[in-house]
Amino acid sequence: MKYRYLTDQELQLLEKDFVYFLVANGIDNDEWVRINSESKEKALEIVGLFSDVVIEKAIENIAYLEYRTAKSLKIFHCKEDTITLIGLDIDEESNLDFTIADSAELAISEGTDAIKTYKTKKPYQKSRTEEIYKMMDAGCYIVDGKFYNTLNHLRKAYQN
Repeated sequence: MKYRYLTDQELQLLEKDFVYFLVANGIDNDEWVRINSESKEKALEIVGLFSDVVIEKAIENIAYLEYRTAKSLKIFHCKEDTITLIGLDIDEESNLDFTIADSAELAISEGTDAIKTYKTKKPYQKSRTEEIYKMMDAGCYIVDGKFYNTLNHLRKAYQN
């Protein structure tokens, strides 16, 4: 198994997709009932394969991730071959806290000197999907990219 098993709730939401997956793999309803009752290990293996397909497909569509702590904000642009990071770090003495909603946006609009910014890019060490999954497992969450693009634009404007 490459990722994780889908939860029972996730499987319920994807029940039709799972049925299509079974049929595409030559398993009709009667066969699935038999496998599920006679060989829990085989049934779990099939659910694992389905889970990997679903998670892989979902990760393929991810373009931006974000990770926040009180004093650090990291936004990642997950491109096809590389991942780009724009980071913001706050001085430990600052009252700013990136875990509070809209705090980063507020700090930027106020132009505080307490924020250090940086940008870096690197190729994926493993496959794109494996790295994104690992990042999400470590606490990154999916975002729409608007804030990343705003920060990128501001960095370019201040470099000129």
